[in-house]
Amino acid sequence: MSALLTKEVTLAHQLDPTRPAGIGGAQRPQGSGRIDKLGDVAGYNGDGATLSDFQNPGIPSVVTEYGSVAATRPGAYDPGWGNLSATLTNGFPTEYAWRSGQALWCAFDHGSVGSTKLETMGIVDYFRLPQASLVLVSQRLRQCGAASWPASGTPAACNSPRIRLISWLWMAPTTRSWS
Repeated sequence: MSALLTKEVTLAHQLDPTRPAGIGGAQRPQGSGRIDKLGDVAGYNGDGATLSDFQNPGIPSVVTEYGSVAATRPGAYDPGWGNLSATLTNGFPTEYAWRSGQALWCAFDHGSVGSTKLETMGIVDYFRLPQASLVLVSQRLRQCGAASWPASGTPAACNSPRIRLISWLWMAPTTRSWS
């Protein structure tokens, strides 16, 4: 595997010498067989954020697929830090100078043959409406207060074009009306 990845990095440099070549999912194997340093940027999935071999690797690195919140709307009011939750600073994953960033798995609910839990791992649901976890992270980033969740009752109006479109699509064709 190392030989193939080395050839791919060399080819990437030949095709575009202005861009770094990355090795993703590089948290296996560990020890002397490591592949993370074969490229210019190392990408570690999930537990690669916390394994000692991959702390400050000497090259730029990114952590992807580090966690999720499996839920149906409105979902859990939980940021889903997963593997990054061991080291938080002010409620967010610690941003180390040697780590280029981190990306959550997964932004959107998606189909899966695995199970319903695997299908509902997004911070945005199938209808592209935000889950509670997205609201929480957005509030923390904007440093504003907690959301007030909808109360029971009958809605008087809906001014959101996206929600109006979804509602319209769910109606029988003979009853569709924008009024």
